[in-house]
Amino acid sequence: MSYLDAPVRFDPTGGNSKEHAAPEAAKRLALICFWSCLLLLLLGGVVHRNTTETLGMTVHAAAFAMSCVGTFVRSARISVDDAGVLWRVSGVRFRLKLSRIKEVHAFDDSVGLVPKRGSNWYLSAGDWENFEELKKQLLKLPVSSDTYDRNAPLLAKLQAYGRMLNIGLVMSVSVSLLALFVLRS
Repeated sequence: MSYLDAPVRFDPTGGNSKEHAAPEAAKRLALICFWSCLLLLLLGGVVHRNTTETLGMTVHAAAFAMSCVGTFVRSARISVDDAGVLWRVSGVRFRLKLSRIKEVHAFDDSVGLVPKRGSNWYLSAGDWENFEELKKQLLKLPVSSDTYDRNAPLLAKLQAYGRMLNIGLVMSVSVSLLALFVLRS
């Protein structure tokens, strides 16, 4: 029996457990970086094929791997239901069960979910469409919640993957492009 078969006991969305996805601009950036890194990997294979230097291909492969991760993460969806918070992408699912959530911290630009044990989950406004609606759903959970009229602390912003992921994606394309031209033999 899966969590989908369980009877609904609490639904903070009023019967409509809406999924939230990444903003279109973030998904577009991830796809552009993915295809750019794939092209650079293929070009790198042509440019570096006659050399014994493997650094160039290693750089291209690492950049492509980073772009794959970015595309994978940006295709994720998150939803709030009676069982807790579900983050899913393709067939991979991570659930923070309602019974594990100790409290919710709502800031102007993010929401922190504090479990009874383990690491906090920070959801940033830049990472999810309709963030205000998601924040309202999380604040309706039957757990302790605090609302702050300020932005989240820096460490919370760094734990929410959005900005760091975007920087990593752009850097992967940049480093791969640099490797194509600099490590040419």
